[in-house]
Amino acid sequence: MAYIPPHKRHSKEAGDSNTNNRLSPPIPQSLAHQFRRKFSLKPSRAKSIVERSGKIIYAEQAISRWFAVGLDDNNQFPSSVHVDHVSLESIGRKTERKPLALFNNNKSHSDEEMKRPWEVIAENAVVDLVSCFKNVRDEKLEGVKPTLVARFGKILFRESPSISQETRKVFLAAETTLSQLKRSFYTNVPNSYMENVLGEVTQKIEVDFEEEKDLYHVKTELNQVRHMVVDVSCLDKSLDLRLMLSTKRVLTALTDDEMQSIRSLINSAILDQDVKGGLRWPFGKASSGDRYCVVGVWHTIAKSYKSRSLRLKVRHANRFDFRTSNGEATREITLKLKNVVSLLQEKKVENSLVSEMLKDNLRLIWDHFLCCEHFFEDAKI
Repeated sequence: MAYIPPHKRHSKEAGDSNTNNRLSPPIPQSLAHQFRRKFSLKPSRAKSIVERSGKIIYAEQAISRWFAVGLDDNNQFPSSVHVDHVSLESIGRKTERKPLALFNNNKSHSDEEMKRPWEVIAENAVVDLVSCFKNVRDEKLEGVKPTLVARFGKILFRESPSISQETRKVFLAAETTLSQLKRSFYTNVPNSYMENVLGEVTQKIEVDFEEEKDLYHVKTELNQVRHMVVDVSCLDKSLDLRLMLSTKRVLTALTDDEMQSIRSLINSAILDQDVKGGLRWPFGKASSGDRYCVVGVWHTIAKSYKSRSLRLKVRHANRFDFRTSNGEATREITLKLKNVVSLLQEKKVENSLVSEMLKDNLRLIWDHFLCCEHFFEDAKI
C-alpha cells in the first residue's frame, strides 16, 4: 500500500460504524502535559532570513562557510581525494540529482605529518565565532539562549554544471570550486558508530549519564536561529565536522487564546507508530483556525551525558515534514561546547583564550568522534 501522509488521511473516529476498523487511541493525558510543558514558539524577527524551504532560519548577519583540513603542502587537495555521487534513499529529495561528497582513497597521513588539524579548524573558526556571538549579545533579547554545538556526519554538495563528470573522476580542483556549491550536512550515523560512542567514547571523554527522554515534538513554527555555521571536510577522517552557533527563544507569556489554540492542536493528536513522526491528526484538525497549524512532528528518544564543559546527546529521531510530505528516521550525535559559550558570555574576553579553549575541544573531537567504519560505503555509487 502506498504511504499516505498523515495530514491527507481522513480519520474514522467520528461516525464510523465499521467495528472492524482499529483506531489509534487518543493522545494520553501525560503526553499532552509533556507537549504543553515542552512547547516552544519562535517570535517573529525582523532581522532574520528564512531559506526557500522554510525549514532553516538564519540571522541577518549570519556566517556560513566551508573549508577542508588535510590539504597537501601546496594547500591543494591530494590526488587521492575525489568527489562522487551518493545515494540517500532515507532523505526525500525533490531533485533527481544525487548529492556529491568528498572521498579520500588514502588516509595514511598521521597528525604529526601535518599541522595539527584541530588547531587549523580553531584558527579558521574563532574570528567568525567571536564576531557572531557579539551579534547575539548586541540583540539584547530576553530569554534567548545561545548554544554552540559540534555535529558529526558528511558534507553533501549539490551538483552544479560547473563540475563535469571528468572533473569528478580526476578531481584536482581548488577549494573554491566546491565552496561555490550549495551544501547540506548529513548526520545519520550507522548504528555501530552510535554504539561505540555510548560504550567507549562516553568513558574516554568522562561524561556522566544525565537522563533519557522519549518525547513527541509538534512544530508550529521553527524556533532556532542560526548565527554561524562552519562546515569542515576532514580529509584524513571518515566523518566531517559542523560547528554551529544558534539561539533559541521560548515564549512563556502566551495569551489565553494562544494557549487554547495550542491545546486544541495537542489534544487532537493521535499516537500511531505506523506513520512517520509517530503522530497523526484527524482530517482538518492539524490547524487551529488561522493562528497555528502543524508543520512537522518529531518522535525522539535521546540519551544525554554531561560534564562540567560538555553535553553529549545521542538521539534516535523519526521526523515528518507536513509541508514537503517527506519523512526520515535518523541516528544523530551532537556535542554541546558549554565551556566555550560560558567564556564568550563574559563581557571582555580575548580571542586567544577562546581559540585555546576551542582547540582543546576540537582535539577531543578529532580523537574520538570523526572515525566511523564503512560510513557511506553502501551509499557510494
